[in-house]
Amino acid sequence: ALRPGGQFIVVDYDKIPGKSSEFILQHVRDTKEVFTREIEAAGFSLQEDITIPGFKETFMRRFVKH
Repeated sequence: ALRPGGQFIVVDYDKIPGKSSEFILQHVRDTKEVFTREIEAAGFSLQEDITIPGFKETFMRRFVKH
């Protein structure tokens, strides 16, 4: 429950079939593209992809509530 303009940040493993480790393939539900579509459908806009130095198999995305 965020007010319009509120920010939401997702940090998760980046599941890439054929590339990710077996652990990630077995334990992460879906890809960051699927998560992004689901979050956007809930009323958020993707604002930024953030690189996390030293974390090779993760992603961080910042969303803003409409």
